[in-house]
Amino acid sequence: MFRAISLSLVAAASYFSIVAGIPTWENSISRSVFESPFVPGASILEVLGPMRRTRQADDPKYLGVGAPHGYTGRAVVQKEPLPPLFFINQNQLWQYNNESYIYPVNVVNSTLTADAPLQLTIDDKQKGINGRWRWAGSSLQYDYSDKTNRGVYYTCQDKSGLKGVYMFLDMPKVQPHGCEVVTIHGFMRQY
Repeated sequence: MFRAISLSLVAAASYFSIVAGIPTWENSISRSVFESPFVPGASILEVLGPMRRTRQADDPKYLGVGAPHGYTGRAVVQKEPLPPLFFINQNQLWQYNNESYIYPVNVVNSTLTADAPLQLTIDDKQKGINGRWRWAGSSLQYDYSDKTNRGVYYTCQDKSGLKGVYMFLDMPKVQPHGCEVVTIHGFMRQY
């Protein structure tokens, strides 16, 4: 009897020490189905804008990765039943893949189109322009020095049919050819 009680006390103490040792951001742990228990505040990012009308025009579209799950690639707009999670930490936007892999979202000079010079990519290391990601309400915005995208992004379809995500730091005089204006929102994150 004493041995069973001792073992249960050891198990409870071990469990508490493991749980207490998990690092968290913002000193809290969230239990939402769409959030990571390791990264509170992580949210799916919904893309809103005048997407071309189809039969499924009302289906939500999300920021995702133009690669199989677990791989890095360029940021794309997609319909997905379980879109990836994103969060901002120390002015950097991150894509939560799993407990072992969290990838930075980078802003890089694009050679794919001269119309939209900056492209969003998800990579295994930070690269590109070293700016600042931030929230303005639910809207995701990017600043670099004294310039900002004001939360305006463009989706441009490439040859593979995927819609890449691009932006300007100065508002363009003309909308890029073949691209649509969108905004990106984190509606599920905790304010």
